[in-house]
Amino acid sequence: MQRIALNKANPNDCVFDLPTANGANKVLGEWVQRAGVKKEITWS
Repeated sequence: MQRIALNKANPNDCVFDLPTANGANKVLGEWVQRAGVKKEITWS
């Protein structure tokens, strides 16, 4: 991960690299299954 000094950061740049909604739902599905949660959980 690259570090950028706050005074040199572009305010329009993303702070985090977020996955697509499908990618996030895949990860959430794995977490939910390992945790034993029986409900459908999604991120939209």
